[in-house]
Amino acid sequence: MKRLFLTLALIAAAVPASAQTASLTLACTGTTADAMSGKPEDIGAPMGIVVAGGRVSFGDWGSVPITHVTPTAVDFHGVSQTVTLGMRAQWDIDGNIDRISGETSVMVSMSGVKNSTVTSYHLTCKPAQRLF
Repeated sequence: MKRLFLTLALIAAAVPASAQTASLTLACTGTTADAMSGKPEDIGAPMGIVVAGGRVSFGDWGSVPITHVTPTAVDFHGVSQTVTLGMRAQWDIDGNIDRISGETSVMVSMSGVKNSTVTSYHLTCKPAQRLF
């Protein structure tokens, strides 16, 4: 038991505090399409994605957990709830970020309101640059 504790303590000490709390903000450009039309449209202004604390925040839909990480990809999936126009909405967010190319695919399904929607995003993301 003592040996296990010492091993875990050494591993924890070996991981820098900055890596444990690291945050990465991505600026993404690309297209979006709703499931009804399927017609892609440019998203216009860059969209932000924040990867921090084992979670991914996508747009204004809240954050969901990272479900799988490999040397080349980050997968995320989960449900976020918000109140939109006085009604509770549930956002099901499922996505993948290619860690090499920055290619990102995200599917956002909204339910809990009168008109449920499914929207797909096909983006190219890169680390955001601070302005000042």
